Amino acid sequence: MQLTKKFSWLSLVICLMLMVVLLPTLLFSQNDPRLEVIVMFEPGIVTVPKSETEATVNEVQIKSSQIKTAFLKHNVQFVSKAFPRFSPADTLGISRTGEQVRLAGLSNIFVLRTPDTATVKVLVNAIKKLPGVVYAEPNFHNYRAHGFPNDPHYENGDQWGLNNYGQNGGTNDADIDAPEAWQITTGSAVLIGVIDDGVDAGHEDLLNKVSGDAGV
Repeated sequence: MQLTKKFSWLSLVICLMLMVVLLPTLLFSQNDPRLEVIVMFEPGIVTVPKSETEATVNEVQIKSSQIKTAFLKHNVQFVSKAFPRFSPADTLGISRTGEQVRLAGLSNIFVLRTPDTATVKVLVNAIKKLPGVVYAEPNFHNYRAHGFPNDPHYENGDQWGLNNYGQNGGTNDADIDAPEAWQITTGSAVLIGVIDDGVDAGHEDLLNKVSGDAGV
């Protein structure tokens, strides 16, 4: 009886040690955006099983043999919807000027999970010019800690000049590649000269950062 108890405690200790060692690795591999590629496909090219938001490559319906071959060649592990709650009705919106605009179909944007960071760039280059692919890029957008703004007008796509992914019927990548630049630097001690008398020095983005004549 005592031997059995000792064996049970030993097994428990070993299991706990394995969890401590392996769990961080598993969580890192599943959630690390550096292992992900964001891809927008033309409608109907890629479809995950009904009522599912994520599936393996073999479970996903892929109409393009070239795309499926690239997925298999570069060991894409999972394909998931980037915006699982998005519906066709969400493609219609109202601009700030009150005009009705058609937004990009976010249901065609997917997250591809790769086994390692080295595969990300290779996969992007392999699929970005294939027929049926609107764009493909590393998952820059989850790197909030690296300097991405939380400005709602950036996040909802209004500031398309910084990052244009086809929103409001625009041209994909017709922008200044701000997310890519922010991965290199977000600036430090930069002074900007504004010749204007309409600056709101009390704005949250400018508070305690404006100098000059009377601080305006």
